[in-house]
Amino acid sequence: MIDKEAFINIDRNGDSTESPLSIPVEIDQFKGDESSLLYQREFVLSLQCQFDLYYYPFDAQICPIHLVIPINVEGYIDIVPGVIGTQYSGDLTLTQFQVLSWNMTKRENTTGHIAAYIKLQRMYFFHFATTYLPTICLLIIAELTMFIGEGHFETTGMVALTSMLVMYTLYQSTSNSLPQTAYLKMIDVWLLFGL
Repeated sequence: MIDKEAFINIDRNGDSTESPLSIPVEIDQFKGDESSLLYQREFVLSLQCQFDLYYYPFDAQICPIHLVIPINVEGYIDIVPGVIGTQYSGDLTLTQFQVLSWNMTKRENTTGHIAAYIKLQRMYFFHFATTYLPTICLLIIAELTMFIGEGHFETTGMVALTSMLVMYTLYQSTSNSLPQTAYLKMIDVWLLFGL
């Protein structure tokens, strides 16, 4: 957590009195019980979200953020959804994701708990252009060998074998660049089907 800025705003109410002559600076004094203080502080937090990558790269993720006010400052702090400073102000298009929606709600029956949900949609065009389109072309070429006559068996075998080797190479290079999971992702299923 990075503590960026802190502000104190004084709302001066009531009548002011001049400072006594014993103070070398001329100031107006206000009674504390008639004035109010507003203390604002800005923090920058780095948060992590747990993603389910089963439908990768056609996945949409919901990133929950739960803010809880500690009990020892509960009476002094209030987080209100929808006011300035609690809105999403970042870019809607990120490196791999597009921000679809942002929702912030206050938990019912709680005084210091607020929840924000950011819905992210992965931009899949890169994976479509570099993985799905080439594998579709390879599958079409491999299927076209079924229509070549039996007299050209060597050619048919070489095209099918070359297609399989290229598909395996593409599978290996794609798998190495993907996030590691204990389960298969949709792109893994597609590449295994292609093999």
